[in-house]
Formats: sequence, C-alpha cells, structure tokens
Amino acid sequence: MRKTGLMLAAAAALSIAAPANAVIVNNFNISGTGTGTMSLDLTGGVYSLSAFNYLLHGTTYNTSNSGVFLLSATSLLVGANATGGPDIVASNNDDFWFFIDPTLGSQTASMMQYGFVGNTQGLINGTAVLTVAAAGGVPEPATWAMMLLGFAGIGLATRRRKVAAPA
Repeated sequence: MRKTGLMLAAAAALSIAAPANAVIVNNFNISGTGTGTMSLDLTGGVYSLSAFNYLLHGTTYNTSNSGVFLLSATSLLVGANATGGPDIVASNNDDFWFFIDPTLGSQTASMMQYGFVGNTQGLINGTAVLTVAAAGGVPEPATWAMMLLGFAGIGLATRRRKVAAPA
C-alpha cells in the first residue's frame, strides 16, 4: 500500500508541474523558384527562423543572412535581411523576399528577388511553393504522468494476489 501511495504522489506531482513553454514549429519544404527547407517557430507570439536553407539562382540563403518580419497576424515577410524590413531587402544585390500567411499550412507565395539575370540587374518575379513537412511532437509532463500511472496500475493489477477463500 505504501508503494502505491508513493507512486500516486509522484504521478500527482508530475501532473501539476509547470506546462512546457509552447513552441509551435512549422516545417516547410520550398519549391518553385528556388528550392530548400524552412522551420518557422512561434514562441510567445514572436516568429523566428530556427532553420533555413534556400537555394535561389545560385545563391544559398540560411539563418545567418535571412530572417522574418511580422507585418500582421496573417502576414510574414521572409527574406534576406528581412529583419530590417522590405526597404533594406531591396537595397542589396541578390536579396529576395516572399510573403506568407503563418496561420495556413501549405501555400503558394509570390517571390521577388533583387539581383542579376544575365547582364540585367533588377527585380525578378517568381513563386515560392511552401508545403508542410510533418514533425513529431513532444508530450507534456501531464501526459507522461498519466502514462506512468497507467503502467503502474497495470503492474499492480497483474501482481495482485487472490486471497484464499476460507474452507
């Protein structure tokens, strides 16, 4: 009985533990004009690129030279130097940007690139097709507690001895 009480106390302590900081991760595969992958995180209402690898017209973009800029609740600007806003993006060679709706899953976004095509420098239009890539989830502490409590209950039920009936 004492072991059962300790197990119940441990399960109760785990179930009332502070919930994990909710981090919503959206993983995308990018195709269309350019190819690559992108992981967009939402933590405390702030979007960030946790992973980014995008090959566009021979130039590779990643988290060190790209970013996100929140325009509204349903519009994000993703691009090279995007944390400075669209005016900064258009001021340098080989910069790009596209607008996405972070509340949607797979989507097609208009993509713009400022750079060279042949010998001509200027804006290049294209599309970025973003498809959602599946990601695994991590259970909350309360879920772990319920699972452990269930295993303990099964273990107790199988170990329970039958009392011999008096003759």
